[in-house]
Amino acid sequence: MIAATRFPVAVARTGRGETFKVRPVHPDDKWTLANAFTRLSPETRYNRFLVPSERLSNSQLAYLTELDFHDHVAWGVIDGDDAIAIGRFIRLDDDPTAADFAITVFDTHQARGIGPMLMEILAVSARSRGISRFHFDVLAGNRPMLSLLRRYGADIEPNDDLVHAVLDIHKIPAPDVVEGDLGALIEEASREG
Repeated sequence: MIAATRFPVAVARTGRGETFKVRPVHPDDKWTLANAFTRLSPETRYNRFLVPSERLSNSQLAYLTELDFHDHVAWGVIDGDDAIAIGRFIRLDDDPTAADFAITVFDTHQARGIGPMLMEILAVSARSRGISRFHFDVLAGNRPMLSLLRRYGADIEPNDDLVHAVLDIHKIPAPDVVEGDLGALIEEASREG
């Protein structure tokens, strides 16, 4: 993300008690996202994109940052002025009540409760958009994500290499927002997009 002060933010607390600034992703975040991607370990990149990748292309950066905030929503988590996580959902074409979702927590900030906090933020955003289920394909070896999915009661269909999960987002609790209004931020991003 670009400096937290450039765009309005909310502050959310993880289950471990740490607080972080969160805000919708903006088209101006392309450079920051490209730079942050290079700081991900090869394993984290592969777990997120399911293919080895050295960098994001211009078309990928446009896709990841130029959002409508109705069918494609993304939130960033900020520590100081540094992007440390991003989560998104994309409504499915064949089922408008379901969406694919993804969460990436940058390596040096993993295991701090940021993933569950971001999932809660995505769930409240998705519910406000008429979405009731998240679908997710995850590598069978991505234990942290599988653990997170099980924590929220996802139906998991195991396979050799790739696991498909479906999660009723009504099972996900509301995030602990200590400052700001997530709904107002997403509506503002929707008007700007």
